[in-house]
Amino acid sequence: MMQKNHLLCRDINTIVFPYSFHGERKENFELVVQRLQEEIEFELQYIILKCSYEENVKRERQDNRDEERVQRGMENTFEYYDNYDYPVIDTTELKPKQVVRQIIKLTSVY
Repeated sequence: MMQKNHLLCRDINTIVFPYSFHGERKENFELVVQRLQEEIEFELQYIILKCSYEENVKRERQDNRDEERVQRGMENTFEYYDNYDYPVIDTTELKPKQVVRQIIKLTSVY
């Protein structure tokens, strides 16, 4: 299990798992975390990365998703994460390095 190897490495302080938490994916993630927690002590922090509706549609189209999939995704999951009480980073206007800096700031890694 790759995650276990990362968590055991003394040179790694933080691991970011980009993961969506809806449907079957959430169940799979919870099973992986449960198994890891049985063997290793670690802190798990959730951070929600989101962007504006328009930017989300733009990014999905850039990923070459067809219009039906884009619309279905927006209807089914765009507001899904609003129900969680986790820190949120609005990535609409941010570059990847800026998002990383905000994640580091939220997790107090450095």
